[in-house]
Amino acid sequence: MSPSKNTAFPFLVKDQTSLLTSADSLPTVAILRNAVTTSVAATVESISTGSYKASFTVPSNWEDGDRVDAKITATINGYTDSALVRIGEVSIGASGPTAADIKTALEASGSKLDKALKAAQAAEDQTL
Repeated sequence: MSPSKNTAFPFLVKDQTSLLTSADSLPTVAILRNAVTTSVAATVESISTGSYKASFTVPSNWEDGDRVDAKITATINGYTDSALVRIGEVSIGASGPTAADIKTALEASGSKLDKALKAAQAAEDQTL
């Protein structure tokens, strides 16, 4: 995750029998930086029964290597519980591949795979 960029992550809520269940109300998410609770606001949305997505914008002053965790709190049938989840680390500098880079690589791989499959099929046809 990078400073000033939106980060989203899914999470599940289960009852005491480990079945997915909806919380009594939307769960809350507190964002922690290097094990310290921050004032960063996270937005939570319900995806389906027991499935949620949280998102937040990484502050611009967070530094390379900062550890980011989320404390998720949910109430189910009047019982409140929390879990601490590692979201990742802040990364500044070299960014990963873009969607266009990945698409180009997949297309190239697909083309090579198609050629390899055709060659294998042709060799198999010759042995029959």
